[in-house]
Amino acid sequence: QGVIYIFDLSRTAIPYINTNQSIDVTSLVKTELGIKN
Repeated sequence: QGVIYIFDLSRTAIPYINTNQSIDVTSLVKTELGIKN
């Protein structure tokens, strides 16, 4: 699965996110880095 953009929502408010074209990659990144919840 490829991504076009990644926003750090903890640092910057994003005025508009189209949820039909966007996904939250937090769990994918944590898995890839071996980070447990």
